[in-house]
Amino acid sequence: YQLKICDFGFIEEILKPVFTVKGTDGYKAPEIYSQTSYSYQANTADFFSLGVLLFTMAFGRPPFSLAT
Repeated sequence: YQLKICDFGFIEEILKPVFTVKGTDGYKAPEIYSQTSYSYQANTADFFSLGVLLFTMAFGRPPFSLAT
């Protein structure tokens, strides 16, 4: 287990559509998996990932292994 306070490895411009799949499977939003040639908004996907992180911190386990 490693605690990361901040990681800017996948940084993107705010409010710019993203076309690439980035991130850890258990924390990615469902729209990232369903995108092929479509874009998604990174800021809304980040809020989904934050929810997964808060759930994991509160209950000691992730809510799922893959958000499909």
